[in-house]
Amino acid sequence: MGRIEAPTLVCAGEFDDQAPLANSIALVEGIERAELQVFQGGHLFLMQDRSAYPAIIDWLMLL
Repeated sequence: MGRIEAPTLVCAGEFDDQAPLANSIALVEGIERAELQVFQGGHLFLMQDRSAYPAIIDWLMLL
């Protein structure tokens, strides 16, 4: 992960049992230009948190 140089958005569901938040935190800590956004919900946070899609689009627009 330390070789990734691109801006990276890591998205996570706060209550995800399949991909725990701790895994996303580890990714962000290992990627220099990574940012973490945590959304309400579990593994399907994209369908559970209406703010997820707009937040991801906003982040992409900043690139």
